[in-house]
Amino acid sequence: DMGLGHVVDRLVSSVDTDAENLRLRYQDEEGEWCALNTDADLQECRVVTNALGGSIRIQASAQGK
Repeated sequence: DMGLGHVVDRLVSSVDTDAENLRLRYQDEEGEWCALNTDADLQECRVVTNALGGSIRIQASAQGK
């Protein structure tokens, strides 16, 4: 499985920001936005997405730019 570091590297290579400025989040089964800061957060995102039967959708924003 792809870890959070790999996801961040892929995003940083395609947008104009640094990894330190990138903020990631996903919507849980209750519609609340949850931060993606660790591999454990990404795993929880996968579990929620699988339970809902959908695709993983991650929102990214750059802070401090």
